[in-house]
Amino acid sequence: KNMTRNGWGLAREMADEEEEETAQALTEELISDSLSGIESTIDGRSVAFTTLNLEGKKIEDISPVSLLEHIRYAYLSRNLIKDLSPLSNLHHLLSLKLDNNKFEAVDLGSLSFLQFADLSNNKLGSWTGVDAPLLRYLDLSFNRIQTVSGLEKNPQLQNLFLHGNELETCEGTGHPSIKEITLHKNKISDLQGLSALVNVKKLNLSENNIASLNGLPLGELVSLDLRQNQLSDVACLTAVQATGLRELNLEENPVAENLDRINVLRTLSSLTSLNGVAVTPQEQALASEPLVEEGEQPASE
Repeated sequence: KNMTRNGWGLAREMADEEEEETAQALTEELISDSLSGIESTIDGRSVAFTTLNLEGKKIEDISPVSLLEHIRYAYLSRNLIKDLSPLSNLHHLLSLKLDNNKFEAVDLGSLSFLQFADLSNNKLGSWTGVDAPLLRYLDLSFNRIQTVSGLEKNPQLQNLFLHGNELETCEGTGHPSIKEITLHKNKISDLQGLSALVNVKKLNLSENNIASLNGLPLGELVSLDLRQNQLSDVACLTAVQATGLRELNLEENPVAENLDRINVLRTLSSLTSLNGVAVTPQEQALASEPLVEEGEQPASE
């Protein structure tokens, strides 16, 4: 009986999963119910719906959406969408949410006004860019991305999320306008390509295979997360040339086992937090004292 119950239970779970994956038709009624936000059109000659919310509707074919040319905000998360080309006709898009779908490629044409795009949790194997000159926020996390290119198409980009992918290098990820970039949970061992991030303030490289910090960006960096990598020597921190660095996390690296915080602070005197623990005034004072070479006597007052 238990076997029978377990068998029925498993069959039901499989049936439920299959049912969840069954695509629903995007009917005229469903579209009508999903529209809101009546505003003046760009040319000011009429009014139109500007918001489309079809989140979690199990739709796969979004061809009818191509007729909604005045939409500015499109929420299409948690569906079964594989083909994005119908969205290329939505030339007035400002914000686009497409996370948790099934697409392997991005064909969006030219989106001159797009500022926000969430394409996370899909099946992208590479990123070759999207023609969106005003794009400021781009989430590509938890795809299968191995290579990145085309960021020059987004000269206003400030927030780029690439964590949870399959990157082994940072080539193509550096763009001068970016202020925050997440690259954790990849397979990165080579930081070459990051030096172009001359204005980045927040950089997350945790959970990778990094053993050397050569190639780190200079200048504006304020927060650097290097948890769970292969850094083995404090000397590698000399590659960090960010004079305004405030937060550094080296936890779960070989170097963290017997970490001399004072030694780190001698190299990076601007730190206010190390491994999630605030730097004390006493530590700052000790780090600022001149080093006494072995065999020398401390200078007398």
